[in-house]
Amino acid sequence: MGILRRFEQRIESRIEGKQPKRDMHYLEAARRIHSLLLNRKFRVNAQTLLPNMFIVPFENPNDVPPEYGQNLLTAVAESLAGRDFEFLSEGIFKPVRRSSIFPEVEVCWADDFGKVSLGLVVGLGGPAEGKYWSIPVKGTTIGRSVKVPICVQDAMMSRSHLKVKIVSKDRIIIEDLHSHNGTLIGSKGLVPGRAVSVKAGVNVTLGSSVFAFYAFPDQYMRWSQIKDF
Repeated sequence: MGILRRFEQRIESRIEGKQPKRDMHYLEAARRIHSLLLNRKFRVNAQTLLPNMFIVPFENPNDVPPEYGQNLLTAVAESLAGRDFEFLSEGIFKPVRRSSIFPEVEVCWADDFGKVSLGLVVGLGGPAEGKYWSIPVKGTTIGRSVKVPICVQDAMMSRSHLKVKIVSKDRIIIEDLHSHNGTLIGSKGLVPGRAVSVKAGVNVTLGSSVFAFYAFPDQYMRWSQIKDF
């Protein structure tokens, strides 16, 4: 532990009128998160994306004060101010009970609902251009129906057009769900109902929209086996 951190702890102790708890102060957690984020950068389409879920272990997560999370998110944002980075979605603070599964602070990719994401769907052309979506552990579906996770207003796309799933650390599986206008990988048509592997970044056309799919480094090995998170 550095001299600066020991000094901060003494100040915290005086402010609180007691010795600091074993749980980590939000400033220390923010520093660790900042370092982890810089090591987990993901470059796609001239943009640098960062993981957006910040997991902090506590002795008892139920005792974490409400302001801790907001203070942490603010500190992380300030530490990245002026840098050309973007989060996949809004930052999420996730307090967990300290255990062998979560012994230290860590970061991961997640969707807007706090579900862990193993990869990314990128819209490259047509109505989907410029948009990003997560690929959760259970996979996702693309179509024009509002009932599918990735809804694109593309009249040439079927209501439930394509299923996407990540099945290993670098293997992406897609399956055409018997769509009306079919699916192209590059210029080759996909056989409906047959799941096939697709390389990261390859153009996949659904209707008049073009997509590419990516697996986040290290996400599958860490998160595919953790249940109910």
